[in-house]
Amino acid sequence: MEKGVDGLSLQERATIFISYAREDSAFALKIAEALKSKNILIRADWDLIPGPDYEPQIRSYILSSDAFLFVISPDSVISSACQRELELAAELKKRILPVSYRYLGNDALLHPALHKPQWILLAEDSDFNKGIEELSNATFTDFDLLPEHGRLLIAVDNWQQNSRDRSYLLRGNGLRHAEEWLSKVSGYPEKLPQPTPLISAYILASQNAQSRNTRITFGIFTAVILVLAGLTIFAFRQRNIAIEKSKIALARQLAAQALGHVDDLDRALLLTLEANRIADELKLTTVEFKSALMTALNLNPA
Repeated sequence: MEKGVDGLSLQERATIFISYAREDSAFALKIAEALKSKNILIRADWDLIPGPDYEPQIRSYILSSDAFLFVISPDSVISSACQRELELAAELKKRILPVSYRYLGNDALLHPALHKPQWILLAEDSDFNKGIEELSNATFTDFDLLPEHGRLLIAVDNWQQNSRDRSYLLRGNGLRHAEEWLSKVSGYPEKLPQPTPLISAYILASQNAQSRNTRITFGIFTAVILVLAGLTIFAFRQRNIAIEKSKIALARQLAAQALGHVDDLDRALLLTLEANRIADELKLTTVEFKSALMTALNLNPA
């Protein structure tokens, strides 16, 4: 199992994406360092690879993160980059963790996605350690629902980018896990994460494909069974024909032997009777076998 630098399993760790304004960079780094000590991986724009377009990289970070932390300040609420990131997180129905750092003075500037979640106060006059503890608790509440949500978002994104090709649909255990996750989150519609319309469509398409594959597999299985049954019947008939031909050959051989022993009436009669018994068993015309008997009797009159 892959381990992080602290020796902990990467599968056991939460991942948070931090969205912040440039003016709040030092504070964002401070939060990141504090959360790392809580077994949380951090993703932010400082992880961007120089050169390639940054927006696909940001999208990938948000897609693969378990939660989205937004640093609320007068600068972040008017930053177009921060607003795009927040809009994407809301569209993906990510768990959003609003952190109040610098007071706004005008809540009308807030994005609707920031209204419902409980804010965590980390202003300069707030208890920083208490706020970090609250962030950690909020991240790990119902944490078992978060990783599957992230995996489904990535899978849906690949499916969508490849024109919804069937080969990208869920199968087997992957589909079963997605169905179990959907059942769990559907019971708590007020909580995040929730399935996006695309996730719902993706799971449904996967279920339909599996049902179709099951029907095709059953059809193939049935066809194979019928073919095998037909071959068995054919083989049985061929076996019976072979046995019948063998008995006919034996009867003819016995009749010929009877004709060859006309000087020994007892033996000729026994051979002829056996030949006729086989002929009667096979419901054959017995003229040639009875002629052997008549020949033996005529050549040896009492």
